[in-house]
Amino acid sequence: LDIRRGEFVVIVGQSGSGKSTLMNILGCLDQPSSGQYRIRDQATEHCDADALARLRRETFGFIFQRYHLVPNLNALENTEIPAIYAGQPVAARHARAAALLAELGLSERAHHKPSELSGGQQQRVAIARALMNNGEVILADEPTGALDSESGHSVLDILHRLHAQGHTIIVVTHDAEVAQQGQRRVRLLDGRVVEDCLVSDEPTPTAVATPAPGMHRDPSWFDVLRESLTMAMRTIAGNRLRAALTMLGIIIGVSSVVAMLGIGQGAQVEVAEQIEALGADL
Repeated sequence: LDIRRGEFVVIVGQSGSGKSTLMNILGCLDQPSSGQYRIRDQATEHCDADALARLRRETFGFIFQRYHLVPNLNALENTEIPAIYAGQPVAARHARAAALLAELGLSERAHHKPSELSGGQQQRVAIARALMNNGEVILADEPTGALDSESGHSVLDILHRLHAQGHTIIVVTHDAEVAQQGQRRVRLLDGRVVEDCLVSDEPTPTAVATPAPGMHRDPSWFDVLRESLTMAMRTIAGNRLRAALTMLGIIIGVSSVVAMLGIGQGAQVEVAEQIEALGADL
């Protein structure tokens, strides 16, 4: 299977045909057990975990059927997550996330958490997150599967707009209507490509989506520590009862150990004093 820059490819097939496995291999989430997978003529089977993470960060944007938004973060913060791993400065990623949400019609919902958004709005947040690092390739796994028809059409319109901007779009679906949206359809059966044909004669865009200069850099240890502490505090704040119970358990456990050690040491000292009081010749 050879996918060229700027194409809109739809991968179809029955359940169990290998669509999701192929998607995971394309996105460097899984590695093939045999054969080769090359990105820009770079073989991926010899890449270590850091190199694969760098490829994912700089090349791909992922859109999942179930959104996979972090529940205790609002829409703006969920959109920013890829930029945190890319080492973007705080002000720059805030501005880009806000601009992406505005472009997708979510300006007024930027500070709402996923539970306060509809399915279509959550999927648009997921699309904004996929675009945060301006990856060249957008991988969409059943992007309309959990949506009503109106929201589904809205998501497909967004994908077509991204394609026109130069992104390579790869969609996995079992929906016949979605399968007609791309330029090219690839059908899988039992892990093999059994059909690879053009669906539309729409020309491939000449523009190419590329990250802006300075969008990707290796974050410093201070940036990593700061973001880790910030995320930890947000997690604690979002799960107050669980955090309180965990702290209570730790307090009781540590106090019990300290108390037992104190009683043991105190008893030992008292017995030693009593023996010394009996005299040195007994």
